[in-house]
Amino acid sequence: MLLAGFNGIAYFLSSLIPIWCLDRLGRRKLMFFACSGQAVCMAVLAGSVSAGGKACGMVAIVMLFLFNFFFAIGLLAIPWLLPAEYAPLAIRTKSAALATASNWIFTFLVVEITPVSINSIQWRTYIYFAIFNLAFLPLIWFFYPETQNLSLEQVDKLFTGEKVILKWKSSMGERQGSFAMEAKGLGISTQTSTEKQMRVSMEVGAHHKE
Repeated sequence: MLLAGFNGIAYFLSSLIPIWCLDRLGRRKLMFFACSGQAVCMAVLAGSVSAGGKACGMVAIVMLFLFNFFFAIGLLAIPWLLPAEYAPLAIRTKSAALATASNWIFTFLVVEITPVSINSIQWRTYIYFAIFNLAFLPLIWFFYPETQNLSLEQVDKLFTGEKVILKWKSSMGERQGSFAMEAKGLGISTQTSTEKQMRVSMEVGAHHKE
């Protein structure tokens, strides 16, 4: 009971981290980070549980804490956020409702299957959990556009062409998300280092021409 309480507290504290880094790092990076970390945790958990012993039991406990840490950072809030961002206004409520329903349906499925699976194949259960987490990496890379610092109108532009744009381009205009606007108002630059170097090079070139 005490261990479960500490786990819950750690999970709660970890869930606060995305509030700060969601629009600073982006959705895709956080999901990559979470799925990769969860896969490693499940793989190590499978190995430690299969080996047995007190030391391996401690490692298994640490992996459970770390799994919740990774999940809270990258996959706790974002799956609730993206359906509302991706869907156009006409079907936004229906998309959010469908996403919510599917989230809880699959949560129920995992809760029901896991005890049966552990009783049946024991530590091997964590192996296919690790595989499922790894399988999400190419899905995120190829099918999830980045909406970092974009307004809903700009998110719509990612889907309006013949091909979905996975990343906002500087040629499409400045980002107009709430964090980008706040940073602009405070005079904080949201440019990447590459963009800054390109801008400096262009200014130096123009100066030499003069």
